[in-house]
Amino acid sequence: DGLEGSTGASPRSSLEHAGLPTELGLRETHLALTALGLRGLVKLRAGGGVKTETDAIKLMLLGADQVTIATALMIAQGCVHCNLCHTGACPTLIAGQLNPRAVYPGSAEHVKRFLLEFGAAIGRLAARLGFSHPKALVGRSDLLCVRSASDLASTLPDAYGVDTAALLRRVSLLDLSMLTATPPHARAFRATGRIDGFDRTIVEQLDRDQDLLDALESGRSIQRTFTLTSRSSIDFAVSVAGRIARRWGRDGWPHPQLIQLRTYGTAGQSYGAFCIHGLELVHSGSCNDGVGKAMSGGRIVVRQPEGFVGKSWETTLVGNTVAFGATGGTIFVQGRAGQRLAVRNSGATIVCEGAGEYACEYMSAGRVVLLGPASGSIGAGMTDGVIYVYDPEGSEDVRFAVDSRSVAVVTPSEVDRYEELLPLLDAYYEATRSERAREARQNLYDFHKVIPNAALMEETRRQLAVDVGGTIAG
Repeated sequence: DGLEGSTGASPRSSLEHAGLPTELGLRETHLALTALGLRGLVKLRAGGGVKTETDAIKLMLLGADQVTIATALMIAQGCVHCNLCHTGACPTLIAGQLNPRAVYPGSAEHVKRFLLEFGAAIGRLAARLGFSHPKALVGRSDLLCVRSASDLASTLPDAYGVDTAALLRRVSLLDLSMLTATPPHARAFRATGRIDGFDRTIVEQLDRDQDLLDALESGRSIQRTFTLTSRSSIDFAVSVAGRIARRWGRDGWPHPQLIQLRTYGTAGQSYGAFCIHGLELVHSGSCNDGVGKAMSGGRIVVRQPEGFVGKSWETTLVGNTVAFGATGGTIFVQGRAGQRLAVRNSGATIVCEGAGEYACEYMSAGRVVLLGPASGSIGAGMTDGVIYVYDPEGSEDVRFAVDSRSVAVVTPSEVDRYEELLPLLDAYYEATRSERAREARQNLYDFHKVIPNAALMEETRRQLAVDVGGTIAG
């Protein structure tokens, strides 16, 4: 993601004065991987200011296998680009729910139509270039040409006080030949439909398991067991979640028992991504990044491998971006998580024994329980939801770790402790047999509660109203 990309909460100094052009980094990466013979093992994804099919095609010609669309997609669902994402007062309810007069103007149909038309436009432009499929464009920088300063002169608007002649002279000095040149070692590269070198045996095994397919169709419970490696389990169970969604919808699974997939070993990227109601994944071992990303329901349990000896709360068991963009469901991890735990969580429940930096950024709903410390800031840009942090040493470090511009640390109430936290710890202990959880449930007064500042102010106003009303009535 280059200098053109940003979130709506980015400070102006970052928007205007930080970053490098996407094109330069993308092209250098593509050529370096090709020279080392590694290009077929990697999917390059690029973004930053992609608004039209022409923007996307240019990045593909420079070496991108995939293109990220961010701001344009947000606008398609109703974003008005007011840069209030970090305040919770989004007027369209997309980035926060604290504005009582806000109305969400978009729909899933708007996003669907935008993506379909965007893809069709890319296909049409690829056809004009003489290709039957856009993937054939990847790395074909020989189809690009650098516009001259004289060509640009006709497109520059007349702006008061801007010396366009001087600007064009500086443009003419730029050497962009590295973007269009194709070295001999890069000419042999051809984009393929899949990443080379990854074992798809387990994915194909899931898709061929007729008994499992029948259970998904009829809505009955079933259990399966697999041994995973990082090369054989990328996006594990995504196809199962997709079949459940197509047959039963997001929340329509009819059976009280779930489809349960038990796994062992080292899980690859995106274990349990898009998990849905009706599916339970239980893994003994470690997981790479992206566990439970974009999940909407179901349950994921990650436990220490059999024979583990040590303190689980000092061991990182899952990678970065756990539950990224999740809207529902539950994740229990018997160990620490990596960086960016529960970023943009908007409804999931997560319990783990600590986390890396940037935990719970932009969180807008849901619950997170940390049974160990989190490195760096907690809750930056958080607009709703709740975080509980276990602090048995009474160090108060959590008060220094939170982003005080977004969230506040308060003392949990008795209702918080015994009606929300205790049942959650009991369920977590039953699933993981975590010693840390057993200790924590006996020490509920050692928890801190982290909530957004806006929610704290609203809670204070309600309490004042109750106190004043009681005084008047008395």
